[in-house]
Amino acid sequence: MKAGLTQVEAVEFFPFELRTLQAYEAGDSSPVLEDARIMAKVYHCRIDELVGDETT
Repeated sequence: MKAGLTQVEAVEFFPFELRTLQAYEAGDSSPVLEDARIMAKVYHCRIDELVGDETT
């Protein structure tokens, strides 16, 4: 939501399917490093923000 994209819009930028994005966002699955890197670029954030690393 912060990026102003719906899941359907966002997944167009990713090399994976909508159900994978939904699993990532629900916390049912964790992205591989390359997916996380692409997601951080699209969402204009750091990888640690995507995975919820509160230590930094």
